[in-house]
Amino acid sequence: MSYPVELVERALDDARRRGTSLRWIRDTAERLHRPGASGPRILLGLLDALQPGAAPRDSWFEKLIEHIVSDPALPTIERQFELHESCGRHVDRFDLAIRRYGLELRPTAASFTSVEWRDPRRRP
Repeated sequence: MSYPVELVERALDDARRRGTSLRWIRDTAERLHRPGASGPRILLGLLDALQPGAAPRDSWFEKLIEHIVSDPALPTIERQFELHESCGRHVDRFDLAIRRYGLELRPTAASFTSVEWRDPRRRP
């Protein structure tokens, strides 16, 4: 069976959000890796591509938004961006940030997600 990369990535994101050890995930994928098994191969590639210390996405919707705004003409997107005052006090955390704008994804009562762009220099 062949798994789409997005399906394996979504499962990895979910496991990371739940606090599953990356070492355990890697060990399991290596143990299950064999010719013809695409899932473990894809998973090992995704694990190799993870940035050290990178926070997991809060939701898969973040990945969809990242894809939408990943135009090469735009500055690099930073996930789970923490905004602090010059004294070090935590101000806010944005799901995604581009230069001076944060993107916060919020679930609504209708189970959809609203998107709010705001300038991180302004208080919520």
